[in-house]
Amino acid sequence: MRFINSVLLCGQVSSSDSIRSFSTTRGRILCFDLMTKKHGGTGGFEYHHVVARDGSGGDLATRSLRIVTPGREIRVSGRLSYRLRMGTGLGEVRVTEIDALSICPVMMIDENSAEDHNAQRFS
Repeated sequence: MRFINSVLLCGQVSSSDSIRSFSTTRGRILCFDLMTKKHGGTGGFEYHHVVARDGSGGDLATRSLRIVTPGREIRVSGRLSYRLRMGTGLGEVRVTEIDALSICPVMMIDENSAEDHNAQRFS
């Protein structure tokens, strides 16, 4: 059996406070929070910390700066990443992040146009 570390999230970019971009010697890094609806229809939202990097894989962080804007719906594919970081007064804290491999906007289709499209397709 083969196990693959793969994540696909569709959600809304959180507030501008959660978007951080900075340059390093290895290229640009873009960090932001993605808000998704909770699973199971219980209401509420979950927040996921996403990190996009420039580097050997291309210029994902630089290209994504135009796409990652507050309130915009996007799709992120990537993998789960875990790291330890020093928390204030808590010692080491384990952080879970989505290490982005691709980021793209979600095309919005309102329900009426989708129903019209399906009616035309199946008639």
